Amino acid sequence: MAEERSDSGLTGYTDPEILNLMESVSGHGHFSLRISTLERCVSAVKRCSQGDVSNLMKDPYIGRFFIAVQHVLQAAIIPPFDSRYYFSYCEDDFKGFSQITELVLSLISELINLWKQHLTEGDRLKTSSFNSTAKSMEINFVTKGDDTDIPDFSWLYSNQMKLLIIIGAHLKCGLWSSTRTQMLSNMLLQQLMINHNNSVSEFLCAKTRFCPVSESIPKYRSDWEKSSLLTQILDHCKLPLGKEQWQKNPFLAEAFTWTISNVRIPHLSDHINQIMVTSLNFIDDHQAVNKVRGIKLLHHLLQNTSAEEMRWYNRAEVIYESLKHQLYSKELEVQQNLWPCLLSLLQVLEPGRSDHELIRHHDVFETLLREAESENLLAIRRVYMIQLKDFTTQIGIGCVRHLKTLVRVIEQYLEIEDGPEDQARCGALALLHTVITVAWPRLNQHMQKIVHSLCKFLLDINSNDATIGQISSDARMHMNEQAVDILKLLKQIAPNLQPCLKALKESNVLANLEPILKRVL
Repeated sequence: MAEERSDSGLTGYTDPEILNLMESVSGHGHFSLRISTLERCVSAVKRCSQGDVSNLMKDPYIGRFFIAVQHVLQAAIIPPFDSRYYFSYCEDDFKGFSQITELVLSLISELINLWKQHLTEGDRLKTSSFNSTAKSMEINFVTKGDDTDIPDFSWLYSNQMKLLIIIGAHLKCGLWSSTRTQMLSNMLLQQLMINHNNSVSEFLCAKTRFCPVSESIPKYRSDWEKSSLLTQILDHCKLPLGKEQWQKNPFLAEAFTWTISNVRIPHLSDHINQIMVTSLNFIDDHQAVNKVRGIKLLHHLLQNTSAEEMRWYNRAEVIYESLKHQLYSKELEVQQNLWPCLLSLLQVLEPGRSDHELIRHHDVFETLLREAESENLLAIRRVYMIQLKDFTTQIGIGCVRHLKTLVRVIEQYLEIEDGPEDQARCGALALLHTVITVAWPRLNQHMQKIVHSLCKFLLDINSNDATIGQISSDARMHMNEQAVDILKLLKQIAPNLQPCLKALKESNVLANLEPILKRVL
C-alpha cells in the first residue's frame, strides 16, 4: 500500500491510490482486512476537497471510479453458501458483515453528499439541464463532450441495483444487520428517493436510461438501456433464487422480498410468473420463516394485480393447491398469514356470490371449523376466531350449511378463559354477532343453545371469582358490551325471547346478571 503523502490530492492519497484502495476491498478474504481498508476509504473521502471530487469525475478516473464503487458494494453483499448442505441460518453465520455494511453505506453516503455539494456550489446555469432531467421520471446521465463542471452521477445510478439489494436486505432482517446498518440503510434510501415524493414503489419502477460517459465504463445490456430498478433486481435474482439455489442465498432472498413488498399495482403485472415461482419455492421449505415469507409475497401479489391476471393460465389454482398443504400447520406465524391470503385468493377464484359458486370457500371453511374445534393451543385459537369471522362475512348466508358446527365451536370457545385480555372469547363473541347478522333467518333452532351459552358465559365473567381472577376490567367491560349487543339482536329475531329474559332477570338464581339483563330489556 502506498504511503500517505501530505501533498497528494485526497488528503494523503493520490487519486490512483484511493481508487486502488476501493478496488481492493472486495478482494480481501479476511474480514479484518476488509474493515481496515474500508475505514481508510471512509476517512479519506470524508476529508476530500471539491478539487478532489472534480478530479475523480473526469477522465481518466471516472471509469475506474465506477469500477471501484462496484468493488465496495460487492464487499457488503453476502455470497451464497455454496458448500453448505443444511440451510438453517443463525447470527454466527454472518459475523462481521454488519460492520462491513456500516462502513460501505457510510462511504456511499459521503460520496453522494460530496457530489451534491459540488453540484450546489457549481454554476447554476450550467447544471440547470441536469437538474430538470434528474427530477423527471426518466433520468438521462450527462454525456461526455462538454467542459462544464456538471457532476457525473453515472457511478451512482449505474450501481443503484446492487445498492438497493444491500439496503433491502438490511432494513428488517436481524441475522446480518444491526441497528446502525438499519438506520444507515433507511437514511440512504431517503437520499436516493429525493425526487420520488417518498414513494419507494415509484422509485423502484421509474425508468432509467443508462448513458455511460466513458469508454472505460462497461456497456450495459441492450434491454437495460431503459429499464426500472425493479426489472434489474428481478433479472439479477432469477438464477440465484431458482429452485435449487435459493436456500443458499438468504441475503438475496431477503432483498427480493423487500423489493416486491414495496411495489404497488400495476407494476407487478409484468413479473407475476417470476414472483409466483420464487414465492412457491419459499412456501415449500420446511422452515416457518420461509413459509411466511412466501405467503406474504403471494398475498401482496394478489392485492396488487387484477383478478383476471391471476386467473390466467390457472395461476390462482396453482397457488391454491400450494396453500392447501399449509392448512394443517401448527406454526402461529404461518397461520396468521395463511388464512388472510387464502381469503384473498378465494375471492379471485370464486368471485360469485351464489352458494353453488363458492365450492372452495365451503371446503376451506369446513377445514377451518374442524381445525378450530380440535385446537388446544390458545394462540392459534385466537387466530381461528378472527379468521372464522372474516370467512363468515365473506360467505354470508351460505354459512347456514355449517351452522350446527359454528354454534358448537362458539359455545366451546366461550367456556375457556384466555388470559387477561380474553382474546379468544372476545373473538368468539364477535363471530357470534356476525353469524346472527348474516344467518338470522335460520337461527331459531339454535336459539336455546346460544342463549344458554351466553348466560353461562356472562355468569362466568361476572362472578365473584372472576372479579379477583386474571381477566382485566377493560376486557370484562368489553365482553359485557358485546354480550348485551348480541342479546338485543336475538331479541329482535325471536320476540318470544323477551319474557324468557325478563324471568331470568327476576330470578334470584341469576342475580349477578340483573344489571346486564336490565340493559337488554
